[in-house]
Amino acid sequence: MNKAATQPRSRGRPLGFDPDAVLDGTLALFWRHGLSGVSLDMISEATGVARPSLARAFGDKQALYLKCMERYRASLRRTLGSTLRGEEPIEEALIAFCMAAIKLYMTGGANPLGCLIINTGPSAAVDAPNIQDVVSEALAELDGAVLGRLRASMKRGELDPEVDIASIAYLTASLVHSLAVRARAGEPVRSLRKKARAAVRQLLR
Repeated sequence: MNKAATQPRSRGRPLGFDPDAVLDGTLALFWRHGLSGVSLDMISEATGVARPSLARAFGDKQALYLKCMERYRASLRRTLGSTLRGEEPIEEALIAFCMAAIKLYMTGGANPLGCLIINTGPSAAVDAPNIQDVVSEALAELDGAVLGRLRASMKRGELDPEVDIASIAYLTASLVHSLAVRARAGEPVRSLRKKARAAVRQLLR
């Protein structure tokens, strides 16, 4: 069982609200403000659900944050992961991967949010081993997805057998982390895309 799992809701009356809608609203708050910048009162006001009802359904604030992290990771698997499952040339696949990441990181309009995991997870993990575990798992999952795509390309003869694909996977993931930070810092999307394309081409030389 994932360490992010939280206490199950006790049986009783129906919730009276849509848990998915509440988690979506809460995720938006954590994504913008981080764990420490969000209070249960803020969540209650944003979702329209009273604090006692939030606690009964989801647990404490940290439990809610962990649920939102897992929800966000599921979204990453659908959006970023889909770019790595095709059979197009590896350069094209990795660039598409970066472009999908940039599109996600620009969520927030004039004030892009970057990545929930990269931009809010490390600070929240300092005194919370369970959050640290989830951040580590998310980073490892990203590394593994890119490495798997590189292995498939190598099997097809697209990459030289002597190429260090583990290092390429690590650097590609690091590139995506950098894009998240730069997006949050306000770097224009056009600049992010240009840097991503140049970096991927350099990595595959």
